Amino acid sequence: MPKRGVLLFFLCGVALCLGAMTPAAQAQATRTWVADFGNDANTCTRGSPCKTFAGAYNKTAVGGEIDTVDPGPYGSLTITHAITVDAGSALVTSVVAAPGVNAFTVNAGANDRVVLRNIGMNGVNQSGMAATNGIQFNSGASLAVEHCIIEGFSTYGIDFRPPIHAHLTVSDSVLVGNGSFGTAGTGALIASTAAGLGNVNRIGIVSTVVDLGTSGITAGQNTKVELDRVTVGRTGQGGGDYGITATGPGAEVSVDYSTISGNLLGGLHAANNAKMYVANSSITYNGTNGILSDTGGQVLSYGNNRVAGNTGGTTFFGTIPLQ
Repeated sequence: MPKRGVLLFFLCGVALCLGAMTPAAQAQATRTWVADFGNDANTCTRGSPCKTFAGAYNKTAVGGEIDTVDPGPYGSLTITHAITVDAGSALVTSVVAAPGVNAFTVNAGANDRVVLRNIGMNGVNQSGMAATNGIQFNSGASLAVEHCIIEGFSTYGIDFRPPIHAHLTVSDSVLVGNGSFGTAGTGALIASTAAGLGNVNRIGIVSTVVDLGTSGITAGQNTKVELDRVTVGRTGQGGGDYGITATGPGAEVSVDYSTISGNLLGGLHAANNAKMYVANSSITYNGTNGILSDTGGQVLSYGNNRVAGNTGGTTFFGTIPLQ
């Protein structure tokens, strides 16, 4: 074969080899790592970790997981596909320095599941400027918040308002000091969805504390919420909303083995044809109204609750027989 032909054959072989290597080189890992000493130019392996959640996210496969090597300020993250972010035993703090920014924003697909686990989110930077939300969920199939601390955000700890139905679970977590004091409607967690048949959000909150915010938990139209062993209260600072609110057609909240205490404006509030079912719970030392059913709303009891020390509003709309 002429020398020119040999050279062309060799170059074609090299090109084919490089082409075959490209997918492997560009493949994203199912598990990546971040560390305070890391660098986003790294490969994000445990031995060569990235510096920020955002840096690791770009190198993590759909449905994969970002883990942490040590505690550190790993920055805010916008999520557009299924993923798990787990700080493990580090309980990492994601400090958002800039006002008007969320710690986590979820803009995922209709079938995407997102898990945030063992993460501390602090919305107040060193100059005292507050970030907006701990978690802003705009779209996705589901969000699980497990063993997280969410504190110091100016609007909501968790703002869960997808335009179509989705699921939220919050377990073993603390939401504290969220919301602008004196502003009704801001605070720990708000959940609602757009009107429409079948557009129902389903939310479960277990073993979680909501405190020192200007409101506690609000369930909006077409939202079904189940609370189990949840404490919602304040120490009298600020003012604004009720501990737990259900408002709008199709809004239903079930409260079981929970404590609603020390809320400045009131404890439980059902309005605008919403319903709230309460069992095995304490509604104590709330201001203005411990219990309020108005504008077609109903706060109903199973007859085994403790209601004491509230400024007013101590009567349930009705009692449901235990079965």
